[in-house]
Amino acid sequence: MKSLDSSAGRLHVKLLWLPDAMHGTLLNARDVLKTASIIYRLQHPKQPSPVSWQIVAPDGNPVKLPGVPSEEPRDETDQPRPEQTLMLVPAIHCHNNPHLGEITDANPLALEMLHQHAVAGGWIATVYTGLAFAARLGLLSGERICAPWAFQSWFARTYPGLDFSGTDRVAMHRKVFVSVTIDAQTDMMLAILDHLLDTDLAQACANLLCYQHERQASIRDISRKNWSRKTSDSPVYRATQWLSTHIDEPYRLAALAEAAATSERTLLRHFQEVTGMSPLDYLHKLRVERAKMLLEVTLQTVHTIALACGYSDVASFRRLFRAETGMTPYAYRARFALRSRRVHWKVEDVD
Repeated sequence: MKSLDSSAGRLHVKLLWLPDAMHGTLLNARDVLKTASIIYRLQHPKQPSPVSWQIVAPDGNPVKLPGVPSEEPRDETDQPRPEQTLMLVPAIHCHNNPHLGEITDANPLALEMLHQHAVAGGWIATVYTGLAFAARLGLLSGERICAPWAFQSWFARTYPGLDFSGTDRVAMHRKVFVSVTIDAQTDMMLAILDHLLDTDLAQACANLLCYQHERQASIRDISRKNWSRKTSDSPVYRATQWLSTHIDEPYRLAALAEAAATSERTLLRHFQEVTGMSPLDYLHKLRVERAKMLLEVTLQTVHTIALACGYSDVASFRRLFRAETGMTPYAYRARFALRSRRVHWKVEDVD
């Protein structure tokens, strides 16, 4: 696991602005990086953000966008090394396969800047059709690459020495990150943060930016206390829905079987077959997930959170939490909390 405490602790990203780019892919990258910077500053109020970025033209000069800060402020005396710097090639608008090749070849300055960056030991990331720039520079030799399906045959014909039989939508090939589709770009940016900067920070960003079914279901219960029961032909489905809305109540198999409209014995058998665990183990996982979320976004005590998750015995809660996560609730909060510690508050900041 990469950690800011044990790494160089810097990541600078240059977002390459091209006339034919899908510019939203540059802004997507900037938004993920901005989220990471905000989270880091919440967790470390007295420290500068380790994440910085800059939108640049093929000649290396900054690009100013109306209403969009093109650069994250950083200490200009502390220049990131090439191995701390990543250049992102956005997706490219093109009319057809040959047009993609024409656009690539029509940007010699961008190709040269990417080449020099790679030679110096820097990292590169490509989104969708931006892959053509990395292929054109020969940065993917010897790798098994997945190309956008609509351009797969063109890539194979144009670069016969490369293997385009890969299937991963997000991958890292030596020092090149690849997002095969636009919708996978956020996952690629999280992988970049994980690999080049900090695993915990990447996970905190993922918790905020990516859809997580269990958290969505849990927060509805926490914020609205909606106890209405959904129905389904499946007893296991009815059981999981009932458990998700009764997390803070004592576990009773008889009540669960009644909610699932089946016998206790049948429910236990079917639940194990479908989920691979018992209803009680499933409930424990739901409770731990709720506890993690409350530790991240609230300042409630561990005792209060234990009660909110259905545990009257705080010691039992701590043991279960540590068994599930590998750390104590206090250690989890210290690593993943999404708000600054009380000592850094101003009155107007407190909800």
